[in-house]
Amino acid sequence: MFNNRKRFSSVLACITTCFLSLPISSAMASEKDLAWEVINASGMIEGMEIAQNEGLKAAIAPIAQQLEPLGDCGIPVIKALEADIASLMTPLSDKTLLEATAKVYAEKFSVDELRVMLEFYKSPVGRKLKKLAPDLAQVGVEAGQKAMMDVMPTFQTKIQETMLRAGAEAQQCMAGGD
Repeated sequence: MFNNRKRFSSVLACITTCFLSLPISSAMASEKDLAWEVINASGMIEGMEIAQNEGLKAAIAPIAQQLEPLGDCGIPVIKALEADIASLMTPLSDKTLLEATAKVYAEKFSVDELRVMLEFYKSPVGRKLKKLAPDLAQVGVEAGQKAMMDVMPTFQTKIQETMLRAGAEAQQCMAGGD
């Protein structure tokens, strides 16, 4: 097939060079490897960081509001609370959630499907989506906070009503008046 060894060697070298220059995702990547590539390409990490930071602020906001009368003296307390609550949120942070996401992607999508997703995120629209991921996460957090604030009075009233009713029923039950 090949006229001489030199030509065979050059063809073999070309094939080897081409294969070695392919990214991992184009060679023989596993579903999990590709899942992580999709996660990295999608902007999910940046979006999760925004959501976590905004969630932390929302968790501290009621306490910070109560500390406002202390002025600058309340700032160290708020900073300490932020640090403590952030440490509690660490198990919920990106590593844990991203590991779970990567596992689901690897289980639910084939290598070919993950490659299609990765190609999308490498496209101009995919890159734009990644660039907008933090903004989209911020909008989602703000919408969630607003929705929660809108229902909070009704939510609190319902909890109080339920506790009163259920508490009365529990007292009757304990008194044997079933």
